[in-house]
Amino acid sequence: MARQAEVTPFVTTRLPDGLSYVAASFDAVVDKAFDLGDFPFDRQDLTLTIEARDSSLSLSLVPDQRDSALSQDIQIAGWDVGKLRLNPAVQRYETGFGYRTAKAGFSRVNVTVEVQRSRSPLLIEKFTGFLVAFIIAAVALTVPPRELAIRASMLTGAVFAAVVNRYRLEDAIGFDAQFGLVDQVSLITFSALIVTLALSVRSWRRIGQPMALKLWQRDRCRKSPCWPSTAPCCCW
Repeated sequence: MARQAEVTPFVTTRLPDGLSYVAASFDAVVDKAFDLGDFPFDRQDLTLTIEARDSSLSLSLVPDQRDSALSQDIQIAGWDVGKLRLNPAVQRYETGFGYRTAKAGFSRVNVTVEVQRSRSPLLIEKFTGFLVAFIIAAVALTVPPRELAIRASMLTGAVFAAVVNRYRLEDAIGFDAQFGLVDQVSLITFSALIVTLALSVRSWRRIGQPMALKLWQRDRCRKSPCWPSTAPCCCW
């Protein structure tokens, strides 16, 4: 159902065979629920349904498949316009609306325009935060295991980058209850950060902590008055 619609006939003439020819322009505002599961690589079908006011027994809408086409001047910012489809159908209602035969059918034509979100190298910009988070997590694993504080600080920055990217995408697509591509990338990113943190703590306990203890003991021994002798005070 259109929120706003206006029909303006601009050509009305009678053909030699006695039939009437009418051309009109339609100006309508129609709500469309987009499927954003594959955002920003999604495809959408923009459908406008034209339905006759009279029963299909007296009026049938037949689309002109041969001479129907989209103008080359149609441009939608951020989208590539695809094919035009015209599908005739008969809609039957469970009511007679108080004055018609119950379950009467009404002829309709579904006008569908296929659109696809424009793809360019700039699309990677939408996932920059997640990419930076992955790079930081990978670099953090190259830090010596004994430097747990440095690893934790780097992972904190990675989490911040991922969260900012997530909120930016949510502002772009709005609320969507579907578990789509953005949600999958978010889950993979945060899972990778958690795994990296867990590996860092484990490697610190197994390698970093004993190594740090040995270095501390060595430094303490060097500061001892008996260094570099082999006095008992230097044996750790």
